[in-house]
Amino acid sequence: MVQAISLPSELLYEILGLLRSVQHNPLDILLVSPDFYHIYSQLIYGHLKFTKIGQIKRFLTTFNNNHAGTDNHSIPQPIRNITVDVYNDLRLDLYTLLQAFFSTCRRAPNAEIDDLGRVVFESMKFRFHTHAMDKSLHMIYEALSCVNPRTFIWVGPDPPHHFSAAIVPAALSHVLRALTTHTNLTHLTLTHVKFPDNGEILSLPPFPSLKTLNLSQVIFLQPVIVARFLMSAGSHLEEIRLIDAYQQSIWGPRLRRSHIEKAAYARVVEESSTSQGEDGVYCSSNDRMETMSAEIVARIGRVVICQGKTERIIGGDRVLRDSILI
Repeated sequence: MVQAISLPSELLYEILGLLRSVQHNPLDILLVSPDFYHIYSQLIYGHLKFTKIGQIKRFLTTFNNNHAGTDNHSIPQPIRNITVDVYNDLRLDLYTLLQAFFSTCRRAPNAEIDDLGRVVFESMKFRFHTHAMDKSLHMIYEALSCVNPRTFIWVGPDPPHHFSAAIVPAALSHVLRALTTHTNLTHLTLTHVKFPDNGEILSLPPFPSLKTLNLSQVIFLQPVIVARFLMSAGSHLEEIRLIDAYQQSIWGPRLRRSHIEKAAYARVVEESSTSQGEDGVYCSSNDRMETMSAEIVARIGRVVICQGKTERIIGGDRVLRDSILI
């Protein structure tokens, strides 16, 4: 083994970090010296990226102590970030594998674990499709319930001009239900999302600590869904960014900020007409209603950004690229 190179560990960390984007055999670097091994293993396990489901299976075979009759090893470094960018087939049992993977991550040395025994990630990114006919969609909730990330991103694998639904309605309900339990979640991005188109209103639940919500290439997103979410969100919410969001299909109207303002106003009117005053008499004060409406509209103006980014060649609700939709 080569003698350790006399470079500051911080500088060596930066240099070796540049090699992660280069296709190579990690062993070539890990075997250079003890310093290289220690730092590069931090980089590898600090941000794991799976591009094939078979890689997740091999990870579990190596590190999952529940596999009897196998030589199991300890995860050498805590896992801080995870990317799963795979082809998801109905037969591959991806969500069960993810649940097992997240459970295994808890056993890494110095892993950050929350009060409920869930592993904490700085960031977690998914890039794959769900399928409406998948009978194992409930396992999405089971898998996501094993983690408590600070940033969660789920994007579609298709290029921007290919408007597809990576998160189908049947999967979305399980995703949202799990995310409400993520007390560390501050930044959430979901793209290529389809909300129910059967008249059902699938609400965005209040997330305990969310600061930013990005929804991109979303269809069947009703203005009332965003309005209700904003009205129930705490003061920590800083931004809701809606990019290429449509109220119906991609041939229908885009979602604009004014649509959300109207939905919020209607919600205020509804709540004001059924709220009781301190004396028990139903209260429908116009002054109170107008004050509440003005406050909510002002908050929508501060927090909500509706943006058109991907333009279609013909038809539909056409806008200039990167325009803000008021």
